[in-house]
Amino acid sequence: MDEHQDCNALMNSVFDHLFVDRCDVIIRAGDDDQCLYSFQGSRARDFLAYRSTSTIIHLNQTHRFGQALADYAARIIGRVTEREPKSVIGKPDKITTIAHVDAVPLDEVRTPKASGLILHRHVAGCHEMARRLIDAGIPFRNERGANPLGSKHEAKLAAFGAWRRVCDRAPIESEELLHLVEHISSVKVIDGKKVRLVVHGAKKAARELGQTEEVLPEDLPKYLAPEMLARAAARDPVHLTIPFYDYYDRLVSAGFNLDDKPLVTITTIHGSKGREADTVWLFSETYPKAFENDMDGEHRLAYVGATRAQSRLFIVHEKLCGNWTEFYPYPE
Repeated sequence: MDEHQDCNALMNSVFDHLFVDRCDVIIRAGDDDQCLYSFQGSRARDFLAYRSTSTIIHLNQTHRFGQALADYAARIIGRVTEREPKSVIGKPDKITTIAHVDAVPLDEVRTPKASGLILHRHVAGCHEMARRLIDAGIPFRNERGANPLGSKHEAKLAAFGAWRRVCDRAPIESEELLHLVEHISSVKVIDGKKVRLVVHGAKKAARELGQTEEVLPEDLPKYLAPEMLARAAARDPVHLTIPFYDYYDRLVSAGFNLDDKPLVTITTIHGSKGREADTVWLFSETYPKAFENDMDGEHRLAYVGATRAQSRLFIVHEKLCGNWTEFYPYPE
């Protein structure tokens, strides 16, 4: 049973009913220091209770980070009142640096070496961080909010790419044409008059083309009305209904290939569990009620966030959420 520390009472009951007294050996693999899901009923003490009936085996060697981070994480998790004492050994010859910063340096996030995780305790922080990266024209993946380069926006990305090729008078594929016409209103009121932007029946005609059939610039009048062709000649996207158009345009202009995966991922600390990254930017901002309700839980959350880093950990002491007034006391 892996990640057993995150099981709640019902899960434990089901597991015990299925396997206890039916197996020669039961291995309950887990780490009480990483028990994060109290909101679904899991408690570290339930996992720790199995110690009295089990042989305890510590796997002390980490292969993720160096001894500096192992020592730093120990200072965090040592604040927990109820836990199984452990001594994590850092990866030999692995150098992991730790620094405190006032904000995530956007110029550094923009560089190719900035492969990493941006972690906040709450989705509100993820939302705000995503907005900043969009405004700055930096590619990213966001698991908790606006995610312009995510899979649900594939059609919009295809429409954007098709529009740029139309503006360049380059051929496009029929599937791209369909995505494009689907992101243009058929008719729009301009200066008080209804103006057609897409030729009547263009969407149906585009669907009837083969998926990889090439559409040449001279064929476009069959699908795009004169007003839209004039906008393409002027490279004016005013009639397009593509969210994040300006963001995509900035990325492409900066040389980013929209088919590539972003190097930076925004998520919550809970969402980062079980993962690792070369660089981690970890926000210290914390909701005040978190300290009141479950202080041990906050220490465990801080511990998990810090131990996602492989080479560099940055503790970010910036206020992102307007109504949040507390900061987790990461060791200096």
